[in-house]
Amino acid sequence: MNRYLPMLLLTAALAGASAQGLETPAALPMAPAPAAQMPQVSRQSVLRVPFALPESAVSAVIAQRLPEGARYLPGSSEWDGQALPDPLIGKNGTLYFRLEAPAQGTLRFRVVHGDTLAELELPALRLHFPGGREDVVSGRFDAADYASAAAPHNAENPGRLRLPLEGRVFRDRDRITVALEGQASDDLNVQLNGEPLARELIGKRTFDPATGAVRVEYIGVRLRPGRNLITGGGESVQVFLAGRPERLELEPLRLVADGSNPIELRLRALDANGVATGTSFVSVESNFEFLGEDANPGMAGYQLRLEGGEARVRLRPRTTPGELNIRLTLDELSLERSFRVAPDERTVGVGQLSATVGISQPSLGVTARAYLEAPLGDGKVYLAGSSDGLPTEPTAGSGFALTGDASTLEVPLQGLDPVAFRYDEDNFTLAYRQAPLPIDALPISGDYTALTLQTRGQDLSASGFAGRVPNATVHEQVVPDGTRLYILHRVPIEPGSESVERVVRDRLTGLEVRRTRLVRLVDYTLDPQTGALEFVRPYTAFDEQLNTQTLEVTYRPVDAGSHRSAAFGAQLSARFGHWTASLAGAYLQDQTSFGARLRYEVGTDRLDLRAATASGGVQLSAEGSTRSSAFEASGRVSYQDAAYDGPGASRVGTYAEGRVSADLGGGFKAVGRAEIAASDSEDRRRLETTVDYSADPWRVGAGLRLDLGNPAGLSLVGRGGYRNDRFSVDLSHAQSLSDVPSETELSARYALTRDVSVFARTQVNWLTGARSAFGLEGRLGGTNLSVAYELPGASGDGNRARFGADATLGLSDRVSLGLNGASSYDFVRDQAEFSLGSSLRYKSDELSATLGTDFSVRGGQLKTVVRGGITDSLSDGFSVGADVLSEFGASRGDRVSLSAALRESDWNSLGYLRFADGSLSGGRPELTAQWATTYQQADYQLRAALDARYLPSDPGSFALQTQLGATAYLNDRFGLGAVLRALSLPVAGTTEWGLGLEGSLRVLPGTWATLGYNPTGFSGIGSRYTLPGVYLRFDLLLDEVNGPLGGK
Repeated sequence: MNRYLPMLLLTAALAGASAQGLETPAALPMAPAPAAQMPQVSRQSVLRVPFALPESAVSAVIAQRLPEGARYLPGSSEWDGQALPDPLIGKNGTLYFRLEAPAQGTLRFRVVHGDTLAELELPALRLHFPGGREDVVSGRFDAADYASAAAPHNAENPGRLRLPLEGRVFRDRDRITVALEGQASDDLNVQLNGEPLARELIGKRTFDPATGAVRVEYIGVRLRPGRNLITGGGESVQVFLAGRPERLELEPLRLVADGSNPIELRLRALDANGVATGTSFVSVESNFEFLGEDANPGMAGYQLRLEGGEARVRLRPRTTPGELNIRLTLDELSLERSFRVAPDERTVGVGQLSATVGISQPSLGVTARAYLEAPLGDGKVYLAGSSDGLPTEPTAGSGFALTGDASTLEVPLQGLDPVAFRYDEDNFTLAYRQAPLPIDALPISGDYTALTLQTRGQDLSASGFAGRVPNATVHEQVVPDGTRLYILHRVPIEPGSESVERVVRDRLTGLEVRRTRLVRLVDYTLDPQTGALEFVRPYTAFDEQLNTQTLEVTYRPVDAGSHRSAAFGAQLSARFGHWTASLAGAYLQDQTSFGARLRYEVGTDRLDLRAATASGGVQLSAEGSTRSSAFEASGRVSYQDAAYDGPGASRVGTYAEGRVSADLGGGFKAVGRAEIAASDSEDRRRLETTVDYSADPWRVGAGLRLDLGNPAGLSLVGRGGYRNDRFSVDLSHAQSLSDVPSETELSARYALTRDVSVFARTQVNWLTGARSAFGLEGRLGGTNLSVAYELPGASGDGNRARFGADATLGLSDRVSLGLNGASSYDFVRDQAEFSLGSSLRYKSDELSATLGTDFSVRGGQLKTVVRGGITDSLSDGFSVGADVLSEFGASRGDRVSLSAALRESDWNSLGYLRFADGSLSGGRPELTAQWATTYQQADYQLRAALDARYLPSDPGSFALQTQLGATAYLNDRFGLGAVLRALSLPVAGTTEWGLGLEGSLRVLPGTWATLGYNPTGFSGIGSRYTLPGVYLRFDLLLDEVNGPLGGK
């Protein structure tokens, strides 16, 4: 019982007449009370009660009796930073806190008292277990007092100054009631922050003739933001008025990668005095997956609702350490933080060794697999090995679309070799696995299996890699056509080898504006056999700003892993205040390259300089920005010569663009722009200067544009615009005064919600052509959250990967919509391109459905892509689903699948039926089906399975394999099993039968010896020995219980 005993920590912050807890803001200046009416001292103490409770408990009641003279402060209860309902209060003053599924955490609450708080009794603890069982594991629990306990209603302060309650924080109003009691002869005047309250505020006065007691209530007393001291009747209380949120704060609560507990942080919105305030929604972005429902599906992104200015950020459990990046947005406030998620201290390990000896037909087969997580030194080691080779994908699946639960299967270590490891501690990470290379001074894309080292020094850090990597790497650049389906050319593809990046380049200079690596199973899926690359959202040739957009895909063909060559590299980084300098060198795929990077960032000032050399060529780039109240500047420049072909190689030539603006006062602003594109194929140098004037809601401007390249000339520039809270429109025109073409740009935007707008933008060069973009745009981008697809019996990751849809605008709590499109017209070639994409998503408690439809016209060819699916949880244990993908146009293809999952009581069953043809089957139509079910009892198990495959283009290919199996456990040491297999080729009229008999003996914990006999052999799919005759198999399982990890 002692292990359940809570520890009680008492923290009392006492400072004169002020009551201070951990969240109490600094005291504000106040006038001292008159000496003749020295107020009594009122103090607050914060009590903390940490608990570590058994996971089997479903709830707990904590009973804490307060010392004489102390009282509970209503509204102050928290569990691990999350607000709790007020406790029930028994007749003897005991507080009863009820916690649901408590596991572990800290209970915190406040008490108000006069003098020093007397010694506390240890709290009592009663646990509630499944089935109604209750157990008092600590202290004395008065069940009768608990049964009669009630919530505090209409609580008032003891003494004369009855209201407001001591320490209360007012968040929803700034006017309150002050109540003072005393005798008719007493001074019943009240002071607020040293100033007497006006007699006109007395709204109620009661008198008791029997006792002579008088109660005076001041109505509508106005508080000032922050702390307010109220004195009267020789007593004082302090209360707080929360103002509007001025800043956001994140406090880590649990940052441990243990694979079971979520990552948790406490979010607080604070006013200027440090008081938590606000009840609105906060938008949260993170590189980790969220856990829990979106608090407001009608808003773009993932939302949390503030309660009393606080909220809990919960993220999916992690199996391995990593860097958590998180961004919060509340109206105009934002906060970006990074946290290191550290490894836990538990040891988790499992190992399997199986050796099969054929006796009738002499043979030997050995299979070994192992995984280990264990503390080592000051860190933790992760080790994986398999004689069959490790997976090369970060997630693993069996092909079943539905898994029957909301869990995810992660592979912590991947690689091309049979062994991988990772060692993590605070100062460095050493690993041999498949992962991105730890070098950012060179833009190396893709994942590689290599030995890597990363140190994390405060001022100096180093990283490096060494390994043998595949030589054959394919780079494809996809120009998106507005649909969400593309076919890669080199197939089949090594699973998990791909890297997909979205690259945005400036529409005029071609400079790279943004490069974003997309996440597999979140942003896209890839069929490695057919090369079908599906995106959750459709991408167009231009983004919302009409900048050029491409998709860059890097991958390896399946045979590339057999041709590997040496690769190595290193990087050294140093920090000097706000500066970070990095030097790197790499030898990769028979090419040597060197790079340097210098970064500066503080506040709104940012600078990033890069230099790289490879094959005798050079690449240089710079990007920076600065902003103040009266001045703003930004720009980027790049240079690459013809010889450079190293990492990140782009267009040859010099390209630059920049913008600067200065506030001239009186609503006037001077704006200058410069653009350069100089190469063998183009020569464009442009300078533009304008003076803009703003008088809400209107804006106008005029200036000159000078083109110095080819063609060269002068243009007159004019612009105007209108903007209010919901609608904006901007028009600019450059009228040529010489040989350069005139240009016009028009954009409009209308806010449908706070975070979602419908926009349209078009730009016309009156000589060459026009381009346009339109659609729905979220302030945080679209949403593709796993929590938007999870159902009680359906895997969120699986659903999202199969038929996810990017939906920006919430039409209702259950329905959301995404819309985007683009168009362009070439005047010279008289050729138009057009695309339109839409996404619709529906989500209820039992059903999740999405539909995406895309149309594009390029080169006169219409392409249509339809992608959607539905999953329905018919019960907590039974789910069904269907999904479809179809392509129409120059390429024609379909893929349709039906799936089901049953996990109820003793039954477990998974199955799917899938058909693919045309471009989605690699040119060979195929129908496949798989079904597996298990019925489990304590002393026996029944199994059945079915696999089928049919190629419509080859009628004789139809193959069907069935399997029936049973195992009887005679006791805990001996078992008998039998399996019957059949492989049928209906067209050929043949059926192959296979029977297997086994008897197994547990000779040691985790060690089994099996004697088997196959009367006939079997050539179909079989996970066990299927040769005819007698065989002997030894199976050894090592884990924390069996073997060296557990010692039992």
